[in-house]
Order: sequence, then C-alpha cells, then structure tokens
Amino acid sequence: LADRARSGGIQTLIVMENDLWRRASHASVERLLSHVPNVVVMDVVETATADYATLVLPVASYAECEGTLVSSEGRAQRFFPPMQCPDERAPSWQWVRGATELARTTGLASLSYVDDVLAAIAADIPALSGVVAAAPGASYRDSIGLKAARQPIRYSGRTAMYADKTMHEPKTRVDEDSSLNYSMEGDNQGLPSALRPFVWDPGWNSNQSLHKFQDEIGGALKGGSAGIRLIEPTNPGSTTGTQAPNAFEPQSDGFCLTPQYQLFGSDELSVHADAVAAMVGLPVARIAPDDAQRLGLTANDGVAIVVDGASVNCAAVIDSLVPKGTLGYTVGHPATLALQSGRYTRLERLADFCREPEVIARDGVAAHG
Repeated sequence: LADRARSGGIQTLIVMENDLWRRASHASVERLLSHVPNVVVMDVVETATADYATLVLPVASYAECEGTLVSSEGRAQRFFPPMQCPDERAPSWQWVRGATELARTTGLASLSYVDDVLAAIAADIPALSGVVAAAPGASYRDSIGLKAARQPIRYSGRTAMYADKTMHEPKTRVDEDSSLNYSMEGDNQGLPSALRPFVWDPGWNSNQSLHKFQDEIGGALKGGSAGIRLIEPTNPGSTTGTQAPNAFEPQSDGFCLTPQYQLFGSDELSVHADAVAAMVGLPVARIAPDDAQRLGLTANDGVAIVVDGASVNCAAVIDSLVPKGTLGYTVGHPATLALQSGRYTRLERLADFCREPEVIARDGVAAHG
C-alpha cells in the first residue's frame, strides 16, 4: 500500500477503527499516509492516524452499538449496546452507508439494519455463515409479543434523571437493530441465552441467582450456550485445526519478538484513562534465563531492543516461561508501538538504566508511565 500510494495510486484512504501505528513499522505507515491526498479516519478514540486525516468521523463505541465477537473457541457471540448512542456518533458501517458513492461501490446501500449486514456477511463468507444464528434477530418477540427488557424491573428514576430539563418522562428510543428495549418493559425471564441482559430472579440478587439460570448448579445455561461455534471437527477424531505446529527453533541472528499483554495499558482504549496510564510503568523485555546468562544480563539491568536501526529501552525481566530465542515485549506501551510480533531483533545491554518510571504529563495531568 505504501508503494502504491507513493506512485499516486491511492487518492482516498479510509481507515475504520484501526490505528495503523499499532499495526506496522512507523516508517511504512508514515510513508503511506504522507502520500495519500485524502485520508478519512473513523474511530472512537483520537489516534496518531487521525493526525494525518483530512476528515475524522466519530463512531460508536462497543458499548453503543451491536456487533459480533469470535472467541478463541471459535464461538461467535453477539453483543448489544447497554446505552443509546448519541446522535453525533454512529457505527462505522452506517457512516459508510451514508456516503452515497461509497455505499454503492461497497454494496452497503441496500443494508439498513444489523440483520441485513449479518445476512450479507453469511452470504459472502461461508466460514462466517453461522454469525446469523449467534443470537435471535430484531424480529424476536416474547410470548405476548414484546421485545426483551434491557433493564431489571427495579430500575426506575427515569423522570428524575431529566428533572433539570423537564418533569415529563421522555419516550425511550426504539432499538430497530435488536429485539431489546431500552427500558424495563418486556420479558426478562426465560429468554434465549444470547438475549439475557442481566442475572436476576425474584427474591435473589445478582450472582446469588446464577443457579436459577442453569440446568444444575455449575452446569450449562438453560436454553443452551450463548452464540454458536463457527469451527467444528469435520469427522469424529479428526485432527483438523488441532495439529500443533513444529517447536520453535532459536535463530542465531537475533530474538523473535513475542507480544506480552499487561493488565494495565496493553489494550488501546484503557490507556487513555489517566488512572490506568499511571499504572503502566516501564515497558518490559522478558528473556529466557539461558539467553540472559549468555548476554550477561541480571534482573536489575535494562536492554535496548534494536529493530530497523531504531531502539526501544526496556526493563529486563528474566522469565523461565519464555522460550529460548524469543523476547517478550510489553504490548500497547507508547514506547513499543513500533515493535511487531514475529520480527527478529537484537539486544544491547544498557550500562546506565533507571528502573523507576519517570513522571510524564498527559493532558495536563502528571502520571507515571
């Protein structure tokens, strides 16, 4: 893409909820974005990619839109918005549909609802055909013809929520994309597992009532598991999809970078919170004991990870769980965004290294990081 952009082959680039600086080397991303006349960015957070944008469109967060997640089990599970999306934001696919020419070329012009999008995905991508069955569609109704309730019956105070503006209770917005109400009206018992918005039973509180929704205590959910598996063995006893790859073989020309996810700050969204940013600390490089001994590293040392002529300073951590020949690096830290999993790197021991994180300013707030 970068080579194509440099030769003038890309006039408009649309980046949907994807910070390119976290996906590739910074040099290649800058080469791409600097040679595209029009860059359209759709995202829920402000990213480095947005700095290059001609147009930025605010999109709904995961808590404000409907979608489908696929777990490590290969199970497609639907998620629904617990709150209404303000009018100035919209899911990415709706922004694309709103652009007439873009909608025509992408085929989104004929898609009005999430169910339409899911049907189109199932028709075009056979491997994802099961996403439609991950949860009931928007047409689902209970035994008396009502949508399911998002809120428990004890939820109240909607009038008080808007008392500073009006004493009249406003009509709740109708969710046309799902079979759920943005209110406590509707059925909240006996729902399909994928539509169950909360765990509550009369006389019980929250998790105390979990067994009410199971076939037996600690057993399967009544009504079956939520979602649907997209990958199943083709034949009983088949090893398709379960064959282990060959063991990793260390290379003599460097260490293979492997991602290490931290509780604080590795995901793209949480690191924008000052409280989380204060817990991030220094980036860490985890190395096997044998490799550390060969390089003369101790637990108090720092190392420089050198890739493509650029270096990233990290605190060395000797970890017996790290395979020999690999180097685990902290994912999501501002200093490690240029590192890519699977690339090979060399290490340099830092003579003077302070393991105490410096205090940096973020948005006018002092935070460790």
